Parts: sequence; C-alpha cells; structure tokens
Amino acid sequence: MTRLTSWIGLWTFTTVLIGVAPGCGGNQTEIVMPDGDPEIEYLAAPENTPLPPHLLVCGYHKNLSEPLTVHTYNEPAPAISLYDFSHSGAQMVAWMVKHPGGRAYQYRKRADGDQRAGIGRALSEPCFGDGDDADKVIRQIVIHRAAGADAVEAMGSLLRQGRTTHFLIDQDGVVHQALDPVHAAFAPTESSNSAVYIALVMARRPPEWVSPLLADAGALGASGTAPAVALANPLLHSAVPAPSDVFATREWCTVGDQKLESETPTAEQLAALKVLLKALHQEYRLIRLEFPLDKNGTPLRGPLEDAEFQQGLLADYHTGATVEPACLPLEALVP
Repeated sequence: MTRLTSWIGLWTFTTVLIGVAPGCGGNQTEIVMPDGDPEIEYLAAPENTPLPPHLLVCGYHKNLSEPLTVHTYNEPAPAISLYDFSHSGAQMVAWMVKHPGGRAYQYRKRADGDQRAGIGRALSEPCFGDGDDADKVIRQIVIHRAAGADAVEAMGSLLRQGRTTHFLIDQDGVVHQALDPVHAAFAPTESSNSAVYIALVMARRPPEWVSPLLADAGALGASGTAPAVALANPLLHSAVPAPSDVFATREWCTVGDQKLESETPTAEQLAALKVLLKALHQEYRLIRLEFPLDKNGTPLRGPLEDAEFQQGLLADYHTGATVEPACLPLEALVP
C-alpha cells in the first residue's frame, strides 16, 4: 500500500407517507423541522416489507419504472441528508464550520423574481398546480463530479467547495438523494435556480485527499499559540496510508480546447444515471433528454454562453463551473 509521509494527520417516525402513485397509502403527518427547516415526510413500510424503488419529489413518493437502489434523505444511514446536519454525521462538518446554523439548500426563485414567494418553503406546496411551481422553473439537469472514496466522502468534498447536490451516484450504482428537487442546490453558476444536480462519485486525486488532512492537522495545531502545542499534534507526525481510489486509472478526454486526464464513470453509474434521468424527465416536463449539439449534430463538449437557459441535460463544463466530468460519454445517456 502506498504511503505518503508528510505533515498529514484524521434521522423512525412511525408515520406513513401518502404516495402519489397507487398502492402507496397511509396517513400523512406533518413533521416540521426546527429553525424553519422544511417539512420532512417519512416513508415507512410494513415490517420486513421493502419499499419499491422510489424518489422523493416535493416530499412525495414517486415510484420508479425501472430497478434502481436509492437511499432518500429521510432514511437512516447510509442515507445522506442536506436538511438535518446531524442526520449523516461528519460529512456536514465542513459546511457547519463555514455557515454555523445555515442550511445547505436554498429556495428556488419564482420566474417573476418575487422573493417573498420562493418555491420550496415547504415540501408540500408549491409543488403542483398552475402557479409558479417547481415544474415550471426546473428545466435542466447538470451532471457533475464529486471526489471521494464513497458518497459520504464525496459530499464532504462538495461542501468544502461551497457546493451541494440533489443526487449522488456511487461507483456501484447506488443513488443517494440528499435534497428534494423542489429546493435548489448551491452551485457557482446561474444554472443553480433552474437545475437538478446529479454528482457522480469519482476517485480522489492526490491533492483532493491530502488537502483536507492538512487542513485538519493545521486546525488542531493552531489550538494553542506555543510551537510546542502545534508540534504535539500527532497528525503532523504520522504516515497516512493512501487509499486505493487516489491512484485509480484515468484516461485522456477533451473538453473545449483542453485535453484532460480524468476519471471514467463505471458501467453501474451510467446505468443508474440513465434511470434517474428518465425519472426526472417524466416529472419535470421542461427537461429534455438531450445534450447541446455542435454544428455536426454531436453532443457539444465545451462551455455554453447561455447554459442557464438550456432545457435538457448538461455536464458541469457546459455551465462553466468546472471542466468535469471530462470523460462522461454523453452519447450513451440519451435514447
């Protein structure tokens, strides 16, 4: 095992949710989170009876037409939630440090810009009907990269960047829904109000693994002013084994005029992504199952000046946020 020697150290409610699909019956109970957080509906099943594959959309159960393993934000671990910071544990620490008491989601803005009636102030309304609802605002899906050995680590990486996401797809094809689509994820582009974000969990690169360790060691070492306090920090004097994902095989791919060495999504990730894209397309009628095309009619692999107005599928590099996921095979994701 490779070792790098350096200055490194390291949410049951018993209620049942009314489903929008037949066969998902029960009683609906409002659960109001503290500090003004949205209502979180808990979906339960008879003992020893697994739920069918589903997503939560506006807090409601949406059955999936194809097999897919999904852990939604209201389940116990290994689910990941961006609503309750104590829900999943340590991956939320970075966000809490930067934004004490803050939320890792935001309200979607109405098309008329009325901030007093932001979409998603609760997970039940406004979600459906003829008003300025989420299905009239959400018009695109942005697929991006999240570095980590697993979905928990990947969410931690996103939070350290000041980003969040709705879904993470682990390398084994398991999907973690961390945020309801009625709410907007944080992203560094104008697409954030109109997009559902899907993060592909990718192997970390050496700096992405080392930097958090150095930050942790530095924080502990700075707990006192005397040099001896910093030197007493064991993280500064230990050899930390490098995890196998750090040295994963990568390939060369082109984005715009850049040739990049990047990770290739697994077959399991691509299969799960196709099912998830179809489900979101069925729910949000403005989303088209197509990528932007170049003059030759093939999917465009580069930034778009009008990315926030696109109705369809985008990679993160289309929005200009990053140059990833550089090796995502766009052609394989659409019918």
